[in-house]
Amino acid sequence: MVELIVFTAVLLGISNFHYFVFFRKEKKQLKLKIYFTIIIAVSIALSLYIITITPGFFYDEVLQNCFLLVLINFLIPGYFLMLYGINSVLENIPIIRGYFTFNIIFGTLFLTASMLYYFLSTFILSFKLY
Repeated sequence: MVELIVFTAVLLGISNFHYFVFFRKEKKQLKLKIYFTIIIAVSIALSLYIITITPGFFYDEVLQNCFLLVLINFLIPGYFLMLYGINSVLENIPIIRGYFTFNIIFGTLFLTASMLYYFLSTFILSFKLY
């Protein structure tokens, strides 16, 4: 039950964030630059955290570990770029004007795209370098 509440809160939080920050707003390019700068900084910080927390990062399978970090640095901003793309698609649909319809359609597309993105990223990360 707690997982369902947390999942719903995250879904509505992401949907509300995109609605109030990006949906048919002015100065969107500046907000987008700040948004992706933060996302890229978070992915780089996550990579540095993985390097420092893993004791044998540079001793065992260095090439594979570095490849994993590069993929993480592409997959995390790519995911948020996908969410921004969903927002951009919804901006061009004239029937979506209000808060409720945006949240319902964004939530549905968010769930569908997240599942597809999860399977794609799992497929990409499952390859091993030899």
